[in-house]
Amino acid sequence: MPRLHFQKLLASRQIPVHYDVPELDAEVTMMREMGYL
Repeated sequence: MPRLHFQKLLASRQIPVHYDVPELDAEVTMMREMGYL
């Protein structure tokens, strides 16, 4: 998926586009715990 398309998808779901590394790590951990990754 092209990056711009992905950013628009995130925005349409009210998901912030700009993450810092700790926030991204927390999201990945949560997704793993929920079985999505």
